[in-house]
Parts: sequence; structure tokens; C-alpha cells
Amino acid sequence: YYGHCRKTYHVACAMMIPECRWDVEGLHVWCPNHAPHDDMSSPTMESDIVLQVVQLNTSSSSLSQGQCSDKERISSNYRREQNLQNQSSTLVDQWVLLGISLSASEEDSLKEFASLTNSTLVEDWDKNVTHVIVGRNTDTACVRSYAVLMAILYGKWIVRAGWIVDFLVQRIPHPETPYEMTFYGGLHTSISGPTKGRARAAEGAPKLFSGLNFCFSAYLHVEDLEDFQNLIAAGGGQPMEGVSPDSLPEIRNRFPGKVYFIYHGGPPRDSTRYFNCILKKQIEECVEYGKSGAQVISHLMLYDAILSYDARILEPGRSFHEYM
Repeated sequence: YYGHCRKTYHVACAMMIPECRWDVEGLHVWCPNHAPHDDMSSPTMESDIVLQVVQLNTSSSSLSQGQCSDKERISSNYRREQNLQNQSSTLVDQWVLLGISLSASEEDSLKEFASLTNSTLVEDWDKNVTHVIVGRNTDTACVRSYAVLMAILYGKWIVRAGWIVDFLVQRIPHPETPYEMTFYGGLHTSISGPTKGRARAAEGAPKLFSGLNFCFSAYLHVEDLEDFQNLIAAGGGQPMEGVSPDSLPEIRNRFPGKVYFIYHGGPPRDSTRYFNCILKKQIEECVEYGKSGAQVISHLMLYDAILSYDARILEPGRSFHEYM
């Protein structure tokens, strides 16, 4: 915008030129030849600067040849913001998004978000998922859902739906950190399992259940058993099959590390007249495994250990509150 400069730029394209600078006070763009070298015009001030620039270009009409599309602009903005800490290093068009417990309007917003960012939208958990988007009206069942637990173990982003809603208002991908899910083990106890999981994955640190072995109740529903085995394997633990109380001592000698026996600690999937009989047998089973040297835990303790990203939760008498 320098008075004697005849160079003009399409706004979104100017944002892709590192040498261009934003005049914070005058709300103009300096070309590379006339940009001052000072902190006030630095392109690293993205959070406020990019927003003001993008507001100059809100037209949704088709762009002429040589100009940048909305998707290119969004991707460029996000790449230039990757120097910020605690933000996804994955390119925007490589994001894989999974929505959990979203309202109808939040689902629509997620679809629009995926379209604008050229991201991939999936319906089921896969280890290629980069972001799990959780609805605002989240309940305990959602927090302990298979997708959320797996995302923690794989070090993925778990963010509230506000992350996509705010983007649709401003048309800029915001850093995920302010929107990252925090769980609660009590009225005043926050649990930052997602943050810990991401940090451990980024560091290449040992996984949550590394060195631990797990065997399972014979009375688990087949779908629950599969979920538990997958969670343990994702956490670096060793799921063991065909282990009986009698064979456990020998197995403990062969496999170093503690052995946990998991039973279902929640209500039954199907309430039947045989429930009391099965419950009695399950209790007897737990006693036998405990006598054989296994640490007996419910599947809810497994979930809590993942949510807090702390395997010490599995120890007797432990809870969220002791390690927060």
C-alpha cells in the first residue's frame, strides 16, 4: 500500500508470500520491497493478523485464474501457524476427522468444516484419525467411548465441537490446544489424559501399559473382550488368551511384568434371570485369579487409567484424585 508502489496482490495470495508484511495499525499489506523490518509487522503474529486479513476477502464467488481458492488459503494459513506450540503438525488436507456425540447442527458444521479444509471425514475409529471432535453435550458414556480411549492411547487430538464452530465463523483453523478435552474425576479434579497421551506419543516414550500383562474373565461379552484387547494392545500392553487360574503361576514365570485380570464392572448388556447366577460365578472367578497372583480390576479401572494416562490407577485403592 506504499504510495508510490504499483504492485497489487490478491489478499489470500499475499498471505502466502513470506516477505509480505501486515500493517497492524493501518490495516494494509506491505509488498516485499517496502515492508519494514520490525516486530509489529512480523508474519508470526498470525492469531490476530490473519483474521483481519481474511475478513477483507469474504467473497464465496469463484476466483479467477491465478488467484487462491478458499481451501488453498486455509491450508496456507495453517501451515504458516505451525510454529505455534501444541498445534497439529499434520497438513490441513491430511486431517482425518471423527465426530462423537454431535448434535444435528454440529454434524452439519463438521461436514462443512471438512469440505472447506479438504479433510477426510470418517464414521468409525481408525488409527489414521487425526482429530476426534466431541459434542458439547458430552456425557460419561461418550468420555469412555472406544474412539476417545483409542485416540488418547494413539496421541491424537480430542477437541470440543467449538473448534470447528469458531472456524466456520472466522474461516481460520485455530490452534487445537484451547479446545482440547479435559475430563473430570470430581467436582474440582481435572484429568488431562489427552494432553499426556499426545506428549508421550510425540516424545516416543514407552506406552501406557508397556510391560504389563492382561487376562480376561470368561464371562465378558465378545464385543467387550475385543475392545479391551485392542485398547491394551494400543497401550503397549500384552493381552493374554486362554489363561486359567491354574496356568497363571507358570505364565507369570515366563512373562515378566505384572498380570492383571479384567472383569466387567458395569451393568450387564442383557438383563436376564440368569444374571445373579452368572454374577456369583464371576465373583468366584475373580477370587481364583486373585489367589493365583493376578491383580483383579474392573474394566472401568482400565478406562480410568487411560483417561488419566496413568497406569498407577490400576493399583489397589487408587483413584483419579491421587495423581492429578
